Amino acid sequence: MLGTAFPHFLSSLEHSFNWEYVIFTSSSLATVGGLAIYFTVADGPYRKPATAIKPSAFLSVFNNKPFRGASFGYFGHMWELYAFWTFVPIIMKFNPLHTGADLSVSLWHFTQLELEP
Repeated sequence: MLGTAFPHFLSSLEHSFNWEYVIFTSSSLATVGGLAIYFTVADGPYRKPATAIKPSAFLSVFNNKPFRGASFGYFGHMWELYAFWTFVPIIMKFNPLHTGADLSVSLWHFTQLELEP
């Protein structure tokens, strides 16, 4: 339910939290969630034992042209998406149409990110 938008929710609360608290709280909750999954979700029936990590395999997959095109398209799209959502609160905060308006930019941003399909 709460994902990348959770820091915006913390920033929208009446109490003015400093950025260190927001990062610490978000990171702590992510760690608790990861531990909860690790200790409560059983392995599936098709799980195989882990093999040794081959760092060279990371670069070798990019030799496959269709994979390379799809991957770079995805990376570019995600960069564009996160850059946009990072910039939206700045646009809203300094938009002359909203100057002086009682608008919680962080709360609006949180609801938009959480409601997105």
